Parts: sequence; C-alpha cells; structure tokens
Amino acid sequence: MKLLKSTILLLFWGLQSNAQITTPIIKAFFGVDADLRANYFNSFIQPNDDWFHNGNSGAGIQIIDSAGAAATVARYVTDINYRRASIVKGMAVPMYSTINNKLLYDALFVRDHFGDDSTTFISSNKNGQNPADWDGTGIATTPSQPVLNKNDIYDVFVHLRRDGINLTDSLWFFGGISLQGNTGNRYFDFELYQTDIYYDRNSGTFLNVGPDAGHTSWQFDAAGNVISAGDVIFTAEFSSSSLTLVEARIWVHQSNLSITPVKFNWGGSFDGDGPGATYGYANITPKVSGDFYTGLQCGNATWPGPFGYINAGGAITAAYSERQFMEISVNMTKLGLDPYTLLASTGCRAGFKRLFVKTRSSTSFTSELKDFIGPYDFAKPQPVDVRTNFPNNCPTNLVTQLFVLNPLPNSVYEWSTPNGNIINNPARGPQININAPGKYIVKQQLFTGCEIYAEDTIEIVYSNNGCSVLSPEQVQLEASVVNTNASLRWTLPEQVNEKVSSFSVERSNDNQQFAEVASVTKINGATVYEHTDVHGSNAAKLYYRLKIITTTGATVYTNTATVQLLSNTSSIRFYPNPVQNQLHINTSKKQSLSIKIVDANGVLILKRSVRSNESGIDISHLKQGTYMIHVISDDGSIISTEKIMKQ
Repeated sequence: MKLLKSTILLLFWGLQSNAQITTPIIKAFFGVDADLRANYFNSFIQPNDDWFHNGNSGAGIQIIDSAGAAATVARYVTDINYRRASIVKGMAVPMYSTINNKLLYDALFVRDHFGDDSTTFISSNKNGQNPADWDGTGIATTPSQPVLNKNDIYDVFVHLRRDGINLTDSLWFFGGISLQGNTGNRYFDFELYQTDIYYDRNSGTFLNVGPDAGHTSWQFDAAGNVISAGDVIFTAEFSSSSLTLVEARIWVHQSNLSITPVKFNWGGSFDGDGPGATYGYANITPKVSGDFYTGLQCGNATWPGPFGYINAGGAITAAYSERQFMEISVNMTKLGLDPYTLLASTGCRAGFKRLFVKTRSSTSFTSELKDFIGPYDFAKPQPVDVRTNFPNNCPTNLVTQLFVLNPLPNSVYEWSTPNGNIINNPARGPQININAPGKYIVKQQLFTGCEIYAEDTIEIVYSNNGCSVLSPEQVQLEASVVNTNASLRWTLPEQVNEKVSSFSVERSNDNQQFAEVASVTKINGATVYEHTDVHGSNAAKLYYRLKIITTTGATVYTNTATVQLLSNTSSIRFYPNPVQNQLHINTSKKQSLSIKIVDANGVLILKRSVRSNESGIDISHLKQGTYMIHVISDDGSIISTEKIMKQ
C-alpha cells in the first residue's frame, strides 16, 4: 500500500509541475515502459502494442517489421564487418492502417553505422544553424569523427498513431533510442522536417533544406491561427537516474513571438544561429492541463529486440544494460501540434515529411551536435500508382480491370474518364472495371473528407493489333546544362512512340507552376528525342517536364527533370589558381554562398560563408598541395566543385 501511494504522489507531482510522467504507462494502446516487447508491460503479461513481438500471447502487435532478423544475428556471429552495417526497417503493417481500433500512421527502426561512422557531425554544428552549413563526416573522411559513448547512437525507434480511428482522436508520437553509453547525462532530439531534406554521405553535406534559414517556419495570421505548419523538434534529456526534460520547439520568425498563438503558448526560449537571429527554434507549452509527455529508461537485462545488440566493444549481447535504452511519448494534440486540429482537411497527413534524430553534448539547446541518423522519409505514402491487366481477347472484349498498386487501407480512390467508360457506379475504390479505350484518372484522398493527396493517369489504347497502355514511366526525361542552356533528352520504346501525337516541353522556376516553352513533333520510328531550351533565366534551378498528347487526344505527364544553372564552371571562377594566400571568387550574379575546402582525402579543412563579390578567402595557413572547393548555394545545393593548387 505504501508503494502504491508513493507512485500516485509521484504521478500527481509530475502532472502538476511539468506534465511529464516518469512511470510506466500505456498510451493509445502502446506500451511506454522502456521495454520493447508487445503484450508485456511493466514486467507483466498484458495486451498492448510495442516495438517487437517476443512470443507473448495477446492482442497487441509488433509495430516494426522484423523480417530477416534471425539471418542478421546469425551473420553477426561469423562476419565482424557486418556488425558495422546500418539497418532500416519500416512498419510491420501498411501505413495509415487501423489496428486494435487505433489509426497507425507509420513506424521506423534504424540501426546506426557502428565503428567507422559516416553519419556523425564534425564540429561546431548546432540546432539553430542552417543545415546546409552542417558538416557531416561523410564517406571520404577516414577515420570518422570520434563520438563519446553517451552520444553514440545505436538504435532509433519512431512511431506515430492516434488514440482511435478518427482524425479527431489524440495524435501520439513515440520515440526510442539506445546509445552505446549508459552513464551520465544524455541529450537527444527528434527533428521533424517539412522539406525532403537529405544527407549526401559522399560529401558529408545536407541538401534540399528549407526556405527559411534552412528550415520551414510556422506561419500565423494576426489572430494567432496557424496558416501553415513548419519544422518541429522534440528534445529529451535523461540523467543517470531518470528523465529530466522533454520539450517541444517549433521553427519560427522572431517577429512571431509577439503573436499569441491560439493552440499553444510560447515557452520563453528562442534559439537561432547566434544572437540576433531572424529565425530560430522557440519552445512551446500547451494551453490545456494534463499529462502530455512520458519518458523512461530501461532496467538491466532488457531484451534489445530480435536484431540483437552490439556493445561498444563490438561484442554481440542479448540484452541492454541499465539505462541503455530510453523511450519518450508526446501527445501532439494536447500540445497543439496536431496537423488536423490546426488545419482541418488540409492537415490530414502526418504534418511532416522527414525524420532526423541527433545527440547533443550538453543540456543547452545550442550545444554542439554529435551523432545522427537520417533524415528518413516518415509517414509519407507513395503516390497512387494505377495499373491494369488486359484480357486475352482484347479488343473484341475490352472489359478489363484498372487497379491501384498497393492501396492504403483508409484511402479513398475516386475514378473518372473524359473519353472512356467506367462500368462501376459509383467509380470509387482501389479497382474498377472498364469497357472502352481512353484516358482514366484516379485521385487519392488519405481519408474521407481530406484534400487530394495524389493522382495518377493511365491511357488505354487499342487497335486491330490488340490493347496497350501509355504511362509516364515509359518515357524517361533527362536534363543537363550545356553552355548555360538546358539540354533535354527523352527516350521511349518505339511501340510507345506510335501512340504519341506530339510533345510539349514545359518549364518551371519553382517545380509547381509550369508553362509550355516548346512543342516537339512526333517522329515516326523514333526512340530518342532532344531539345535545347535557350531560357535566359536568372533562376538557380529550372524544372522541366513533358506533356505528351496521345493519338486519342489524352494527356500524360512525364517525370520532372532538374537543371542546376550554376553547375557549369564558367559561371563560378576561383582565381588565382595556383594560389598562395588570397583566393578570390567571381560569379555571374551576386549571391550568398557557402565554401567548403577539403583535402585530397576528403577531410574538411576550411568552411566560409561569403558574398560572391567579396574580395577573397585567406588560405595562407593551408599546406602546399591539391584541394577541392565545394560551392553550396543558400538552398543547400552543391552548385560547383573545382580543384585548386596551393603553392
């Protein structure tokens, strides 16, 4: 009885002080107890979902796909080098499934590289910086940057679900992480991005960053309503004894701190890239009472899952040590970060595109970053993909089925045709029957009442020789820069070319609004087409696609090809070369650039942010030899690489 009373008092204290729970708890039928086993909670058999299944009976499922785990562990025994490899596994059921009366968005398990790790930060990288300025170790840097065991990521777990089957039910974020060290204070962040940011392991550079100082900022109207969501960080801190902090931060313009948000409160902290930063991460707190954070760390001999565990010494072990694995949960709805609550039908998705997990050196949010995994796609379903199987006696009997490849369980699929005929009435669902040639369109909603998530088109063509399909995948468009112009080339099978009437070349500056810039006539028997676009544009990037007009008058769009206009060496020049002390840069237009100089082994030697019309970069301290200069634009793209000789 005394133990029960103490637990209740501890829980009451947590809710009153900072609304975080440090005792085992089940949220949305998911066990948050620093244990990985489904149907096993707080040392007892009990139905609940969890990361992996370990043979315990019950209604709960494992969230992570464990296929191949036994083979992986068996190979660990005989292949030491294989122990250093990364593992990435997704959710055990399709995205956006309804299981155990809960809506499951997605889940991810990542095992980080072990030993010589190409996914660590080199030095002086911080949360508030533009990710384009971060320096990853990269493949070329050998050996990798050393990381303390307490900062060294081994396994990462992430899961997103609702506490029910409706979009109005609470949205819960679950995160787990195991580190090589289990002593001292440990600090880590789960960062959620709006852009498709990615890490180039060859150069150690982060690319495709956000538009607002490398991130995507939250936008508000004057009344404090959220107009569009931006990037989010959930940061957690564990001491040797327990969880000490879980905090949410969002990326905003500094001026927005004067606005009173409708869904949450500002917490008082704002950290960007140094004092006076325009953009930064501001912490937030909920407007409603009650628990919304949970955090625990494991006890000794905790099962590490079916993929086992490799300790810091490289040995295979069957259990985590005490405090090796930590687990958190966040009620995003109560915190005010639920995309559906904020944006209604336009917030039907998870609210972000990429997941990035990293460790820090200290409790300060601006402390140096150490290790990381990602960024990875998360809760981002593949767009709808329509296929067909033709009947053998086509075209005398054209009745056939069109179907969605790998349909999502909760998605709504609506079909239409401008010139064919759909037998189904209504034309809804993952498959339909048709009985006429023509263009068929399917539009996908992730849930009933949501905005259109994606659409796909298929063209059914027939002649006396039988039926065939014209799809965008059959035409491959490529683009490159030649003498500052865009050189386009596309290939297609001859039998596909027979179905084409003409090609329309379309161009865009933002990959959203396209306009026709040329019309290319079909050439009988051709399999390769080429076109040069003399664009005269000042944009850093241009995007191209083809609009194909078929012989039946239908329209099909190809893939989008991108050209980086500053990728040609004539638009960026370094002088003198060879150089002794001052290296100057000249470009065709003024812009902000990041300069990275690496040696012959790929090791980062120098990094500068400059204006392209500035006088130069002092490299007098560099040793004599050959160096490579990488030029990175303000959007994180590598726009030039040049070799220089230091005398």
